[in-house]
Amino acid sequence: MAAIDAEVGVARKDHGIRKHFRHADEARIGVRRVYFGASATGGGEWLGAPVWRREALLAGNAIAGPAVVEEVSATTVLYPGDRARVDAIGSLVVDMSA
Repeated sequence: MAAIDAEVGVARKDHGIRKHFRHADEARIGVRRVYFGASATGGGEWLGAPVWRREALLAGNAIAGPAVVEEVSATTVLYPGDRARVDAIGSLVVDMSA
């Protein structure tokens, strides 16, 4: 599973910007067994899928499936081969495998 670093600006009282990096792995909260159903290429199987806290993923973070992204109002499941990244405005953008 791949994860990338994101540069994040933090405002200080003097209105300066302090930059630091936060790795997507800081948002990982565990691993869950998930059943991925049958596809055109064969039968289904159980896989260990890392579980991520959505609110802890920052702009520039990226994760690869299989994975589960949990938040208060939704759960996003990434199948093997899928990729997700957080864009500049905080949206989770999923690229599904063909």
